[in-house]
Formats: sequence, C-alpha cells, structure tokens
Amino acid sequence: MRGAPAAWVVCSDGPRAARWERLWLAVGLTPRRAVRLEDLQAGRGLALVDVGALRPDAAAAFASLRALRPGLHAVACVGSAAPPEQPAGALAAGALDLFREPDDDESLAARLKAHLKRLFPRAAPPGSAVAGRLRLDLRAREVRARRGRTWRLVDALTAREFDLLAALAQAERAPLSRESLLDVFGAEAAPEAVDKAVASLRRKLGAVGRAIKTVRGFGYRID
Repeated sequence: MRGAPAAWVVCSDGPRAARWERLWLAVGLTPRRAVRLEDLQAGRGLALVDVGALRPDAAAAFASLRALRPGLHAVACVGSAAPPEQPAGALAAGALDLFREPDDDESLAARLKAHLKRLFPRAAPPGSAVAGRLRLDLRAREVRARRGRTWRLVDALTAREFDLLAALAQAERAPLSRESLLDVFGAEAAPEAVDKAVASLRRKLGAVGRAIKTVRGFGYRID
C-alpha cells in the first residue's frame, strides 16, 4: 500500500479557497494551498484548481500541468460568475471534472472520493500517510515508526513538527522547498524554523529520522 496522495487547493480567493479545502477535509485529507499551478511540487496527487486563479489562459495552464507533472491530476473549480469559456477550456485541456460553487458539498465530496479511488487504488486510506518506516494518522495526529516487526508510537512531537512531517510524507518522495514548508508554520514563522524543526524531528525519530534527506539549496524530502 502506498501513502495517501498529496492534496492541493489552488486558489487566490480566500473564501472560495476555504470552500474547496472543506471538500478535502470531508474525505479525510488535509490539503495544502497554492496560488499558482507552478507552486505544486508533489509528484503524485490531486489538486482542486479554481480557474479564476489561472490567468490569462486557464486551458493552457491545465495543459502545461499535465505535461510537466503527469502524476498530478486536477479538478477545475469555478465560481458563480465564471465565464463559460473558462470551465470549457479547462475540461478540454485535461481537467478530470468540473466543480461549481453552487453545487452542494456532499455531492462534490462524493465525486472527489470517487476520483481518489479510481486514480490511486493502492493508496493508504484517507486520513493516513505512509512514508517508508513511518505511518501517520492525520486525524489523530499520531506518528508510528517501525522498529523491527512492531510499530511504536513517537511521543513528544510538537504541532509544527507533526505538520512538517505530514507535508513531507504526503509529497510521495518529491522534494519540498523550504518556502513551501514554511507555509505549514504560518506567516509569523522565521525561515530558519524549518531547519530547526527538521533537526528536532530527526532526533525524536531516531534511526528512522535518517529518511528525512536534505536537498541542497532547496529543501527536504523523505527518502
């Protein structure tokens, strides 16, 4: 079984982004937010992309995403005032589905869950992530590390350390930049907070922590 796919919301409008994020939470995954398609770094996952964030040509942006990151799929999301050519162009360029703002959350969450099951049939269940000898319960916010034949609970992780580890685990071995990991901590965090959190994680995870690799001049990944 592979780890859960990365979940993203691409949207520059705060209220609409919150609405698309609720859909992810409804299926048991915690999404990361981006403003541009170029900010998506996961090698394997699904993004809810608000076409209003893709200017000037939404169709070209979706086509570019498919070419550059074939393992990352996208659903086009549109607001009530979106011109008809935007969603039509996104679907023609390869968007999996079209989520409209007036549609109810329950039906959209069911469609999102169906896409996940079809695209990633061997993925870990929503609400969990697996990375090597680490197993994360994203709902209970617990981490277990495999030592021999047993899985032992890792104690004393701070909220920031858990969020950082969850982001790396859900990236499916793709490297994440320090800037994107800093977003996990919130706007008030200093850049060096990422390096300090990684160093602390490695200590607390013991031998398993060596799986967190430094990508020189860029960020980190889980090997």
